[in-house]
Amino acid sequence: MKNKKTAIILFVILIVVIVLAVIFFPKKTGTEAGEPGSTVDSTQPPVIPENRITRIQLPSGTDQVIYHDTAKPEASVITLNVGNFESFVLKCFQGENCVLGDDPMKMYQDFKAAGNNRAVDSLISFLRSKLRKPEFKDQYKDIVKKMIEDFYPPEEKQFQEAAYYNYLGDLNKSLELYLDLKEKAKTNPKLHDVSNLNIANTYYDLKRYSDAQPYYEAALLDYTSGKIKSAPDPTSFVEERIAEIKARLYHTQ
Repeated sequence: MKNKKTAIILFVILIVVIVLAVIFFPKKTGTEAGEPGSTVDSTQPPVIPENRITRIQLPSGTDQVIYHDTAKPEASVITLNVGNFESFVLKCFQGENCVLGDDPMKMYQDFKAAGNNRAVDSLISFLRSKLRKPEFKDQYKDIVKKMIEDFYPPEEKQFQEAAYYNYLGDLNKSLELYLDLKEKAKTNPKLHDVSNLNIANTYYDLKRYSDAQPYYEAALLDYTSGKIKSAPDPTSFVEERIAEIKARLYHTQ
């Protein structure tokens, strides 16, 4: 009888020990961070430091993004003014670090008074690209808006406004304007139509990957067929985005 009681007590103690071990020392699985077999959230874009990214502004008013395996070396800053603006602004669009040395509104007025519409358009594009950076956003956002309203004709204005809101970070507003313009352009050829790549990039930045995919595929056809020509050629960038999105959507099925 005594041995039976002892056995029962030992069994109860063993059960308690097992329960406590499960609670306080859970078994690790291969899906924990840092272990082999771990999984990542494939619906989120990778976080890459800005010093490993080069953004090239395309003529369509959107960016081609180039990722680097290592951090870019510190580059000298190009200071733009009225005299050298047209000589150096292309380098800025190709990813060089540039700042303005002259008052932007005065530069705008000088270029406009001289009838240099190409320089005005480049100046607006340059200032618009700076809106992505917090240190320039408040400084330039009102100026760029005024320039767009003052300079562009009605058939160009909605496209420029959509690009403006995109760089400003109001992606939903930008997408709304892009999609509306895409529809209007079907019946009004005078309007500055929006490229499939602009819409694709906006959907991508909103993390709406399944919506972005058909626009990237249409953009790939635009460039490979020669319907749209751009320097630099964004074909490889578009192909990489399509492959990335297919992988994301596969892992979320």
